[in-house]
Amino acid sequence: MIGASGEDALLAYMIGFEVMAKIGRTVQPEHSFEGGWHPTSTVGSFGAVAGVCKLLGHDEDTLARALGMVASMTSGNVINFGTMTKPFHAGLAARNAVEAAQWAARGFTANKQAFDGKRAFQNVYNRALRSDMSPLKDLGKTYELEVAGIVIKPQPCGVASHPAIDAALHMREVEGIKPEDVESMRIGVTEYTYDKLAYHKPKTELEAKFSIAYPAARMLVDGKLSLWTFSEEAIHDKVVGDLIDRTEMYEDAEIEKNWVPCTCRPCRLIVKTKDGRTLEKLVEISRGNPENQL
Repeated sequence: MIGASGEDALLAYMIGFEVMAKIGRTVQPEHSFEGGWHPTSTVGSFGAVAGVCKLLGHDEDTLARALGMVASMTSGNVINFGTMTKPFHAGLAARNAVEAAQWAARGFTANKQAFDGKRAFQNVYNRALRSDMSPLKDLGKTYELEVAGIVIKPQPCGVASHPAIDAALHMREVEGIKPEDVESMRIGVTEYTYDKLAYHKPKTELEAKFSIAYPAARMLVDGKLSLWTFSEEAIHDKVVGDLIDRTEMYEDAEIEKNWVPCTCRPCRLIVKTKDGRTLEKLVEISRGNPENQL
């Protein structure tokens, strides 16, 4: 629309990423886990509008009004995970950003103190939950792309399931386990993972993306995941379905105790074989994280 250069776009992305991450640190993980908000849509809207305003060359006053406008546009409920509306949240965040930045340029007004006072974003959206405004003091001093890095998802499904997928691949490639060898599988996870990956035996392609048993079983069967993995044909495969029936997800107290919020959510896969063996694989950091790069 504006003929921005690649360098301009990259700078705007970095600024949007930084704003989003710093605001996320003020409210997460309570914002999502206890509050039920989807931060891609809520927190993400603020990061997106910061990036758009940078691209459009807005001054401080215009940016402040755009942020204030987005404070009334942002939403997104985790209840919609596993449906078309979940990825729609990301689209809403982007649309909110573009609209707010363009309205602000035309003089549209909004409260310019979106993060100050009793009605600040944090106080309204994290009502009765913990919030910490101190990360905002580090804006421009530390950069999240350097400090935390970015997670690249190697599998086309919920990122919380990726440690279990890596564990299943280990069972297949290192331990030589085949689906027909399995008596039972238990997948130990954090409370967050247990809550978000709620579809044990998915009936639709989108439910399959928010299952942990399905992609783990599929990895054990196929040795890889692809877009086809989350197709109507694939999710009703009998071999995979039978393996899911022998699989249980549970909250692992040790994992939950040791997990550091806002980091990769570990997984423990325990496989009992028909010949009497018990094999265990703990994956603390899945592939695609900065500490375990692709």
